[in-house]
Amino acid sequence: LVLDDANMLNVHLFRPPPPPTPPVPDYAVPILLRPEWQLQMYDWDLTINWIVPHIDGCKYVKQIAVSSEVDMEMVRACLRVLRHHG
Repeated sequence: LVLDDANMLNVHLFRPPPPPTPPVPDYAVPILLRPEWQLQMYDWDLTINWIVPHIDGCKYVKQIAVSSEVDMEMVRACLRVLRHHG
């Protein structure tokens, strides 16, 4: 937006942020929508990289926590991050 010869105003419109991701219940069975190797390419949190191999579409949140030896709250938080990023 040009105001005059010496002044210009730059305006940038941003999309509204997405709504917050809902919490993951204990009985949820996560399913990977992308191949595991593709998820391992990203610089995720170490806990996410640790639990991704345990997500097989059969185990629910508590079983993933037990098999990966990660705290249940951390598994829920990681699954929420993965859900947020699709």
